[in-house]
Amino acid sequence: MPSDSRWCTQPRRDEFLRKAEALWGDEDAWPNNTGSGGNDTAPSGLGRQGDSENKLLEHLSDTRGGQMEGGVLEVVSVPAHGSSLPPCDMCDQGMARFADQEGATVLHSQEGRHGPVGIPRIYRPGGCG
Repeated sequence: MPSDSRWCTQPRRDEFLRKAEALWGDEDAWPNNTGSGGNDTAPSGLGRQGDSENKLLEHLSDTRGGQMEGGVLEVVSVPAHGSSLPPCDMCDQGMARFADQEGATVLHSQEGRHGPVGIPRIYRPGGCG
């Protein structure tokens, strides 16, 4: 984990459930663009250009910007071609930036073929304090 990362590893589900109004619409899939692993940070600063996290956060910024304060965005990474990976360093920083910009908590978790994997990451506005 990068030293400037601001995700917390101890989720408090009651905190997320209290303000779940930031979750809208149907479940959508936001796959990485092929070859995005070699890209730089997107101009928006919300992750690596072409990664699923970046695409989702930019979409929400464009369509729901200013409407998410106090809410929770739950992002679940699922396996597309074998395994579900944690967010890259650029997307890790992008989710922290999104939490600050929108005033919303972001919960990122991973699902494997047989259930949850890894440690859930929680990005709160202003960090974990």
